[in-house]
Amino acid sequence: MLRRVMALTVVTAAILFSSADRVTAQEAEKLHVLLVIDTNAAVRGGEDRIHRPGMEANLKNWLDVINEVRAAEAGRLRDRILVTVLKGNDVTPVAVRDYLLRLPASDRDNLLLYYGGHGATDPKKGHFFATSGGDLLRRDVLARMGETGARGVFLISDCCANYVDYTPPARRSPAKWKVFHKLFFEVSGIADLTAASPGRLSWLNARDGGLFTKAFTNFLCEPPENIRKDGPVGWPEFFERVSEQALAQFQEAKRQAPNGHEIKTAATQTADLLQLGPFQKHHSKQLMVKNDSGRHIVMHLQYQAWDPESADWKWYDPVAANWHWKLAPGQHDKISYDGRRVVAHHMRIWAETPDGRHIWDSHKNGVSLNPDGPYDGPSRAFTYTFRPVR
Repeated sequence: MLRRVMALTVVTAAILFSSADRVTAQEAEKLHVLLVIDTNAAVRGGEDRIHRPGMEANLKNWLDVINEVRAAEAGRLRDRILVTVLKGNDVTPVAVRDYLLRLPASDRDNLLLYYGGHGATDPKKGHFFATSGGDLLRRDVLARMGETGARGVFLISDCCANYVDYTPPARRSPAKWKVFHKLFFEVSGIADLTAASPGRLSWLNARDGGLFTKAFTNFLCEPPENIRKDGPVGWPEFFERVSEQALAQFQEAKRQAPNGHEIKTAATQTADLLQLGPFQKHHSKQLMVKNDSGRHIVMHLQYQAWDPESADWKWYDPVAANWHWKLAPGQHDKISYDGRRVVAHHMRIWAETPDGRHIWDSHKNGVSLNPDGPYDGPSRAFTYTFRPVR
């Protein structure tokens, strides 16, 4: 009979990210921007003659502001805002995931993802982007954004857009740069917001794009004192002003619409701030391992995370070459590995002989590598970071 293969001690050190509405001591070096503009949205519903120009208008609103911010302050941010656009047939769940998987972001960078297109809420799986290329769960996108290692991630969406013939207020031009810089460079943590709360529609027109997107990009152009007069501007203050303007635009569009237009009986469009603040706790797991099996063993580290394709939990063995290590008989080692940030339900460590015989598994032997605190379904998975301690 085999003896127990190893003694295992887990030491947990909690590391908190700074609050998402607090200015950090060091701003992001770069801002990676992914604009997902579903110009083929009519494939999932509505008329192409409305949705296509409306989505193009959303794209123009964003690019105009970004380009003006790049040019401000003698081009201070010109090379630090890196923009990628997915539109037309390139809007697919695979393309979004591939971008996030391959993104060369570091913990000194921030990441902004904007989605314009159809969306809906599944009672079991939550909000999803109903793109022309397939469905993409919002929580899956946010998790993968977190896995890039970026210090701040911002997910903004304008979904389920219906047509209304209304002209919103024009924006300031050229754009001022300080509010854009404050929100997207000086902030870390998570900001997740969408144009309409569950069960509500958002509205757009072919000239100006979405009412919410227009209000959002308008306020990005304003000087800070036009958003908050008595202190610094953070995401709470900015979101409040955007929500107020988007609501005012909806109410005016409803008033101006002819009798019989569907907006006349529609529920009020209210923007929704889904998440704002620090990343959930990062746990640095330091594993003290002793091999007392009397033989050479190979150790493996795995994590269990939600798989949106099968709608179930799966065990993953990421970056395989870096998550395996060997221990000689009697060897002690304190082990942890730098991998990408992982949104995980459980972690496990297991051992096998060099010929592949599985001889020990922490998951089956009652050694818990779970995060501290309660766990409440895939939408609230905790985040682990593994750091080298050798």
